[in-house]
Amino acid sequence: MCCDTTARQAVHLGFSVEFISDATGTLQISNEAGTVTDEELHRAILITQAMRFSKVLTTKQWIDGLA
Repeated sequence: MCCDTTARQAVHLGFSVEFISDATGTLQISNEAGTVTDEELHRAILITQAMRFSKVLTTKQWIDGLA
């Protein structure tokens, strides 16, 4: 969740953010609200980032974009 929060804050500060999908991850979460697997939460974060906050790329796409 650190990458997600950092990306959101960067956008609020006026930065353009590139979020690397295969270089980020998360853990399974269980609490009084329920349980979500690491894969489900990661996918949800990527979808939310792409929807509003960041350009979501794979590492290869990011590297290819440097050329």
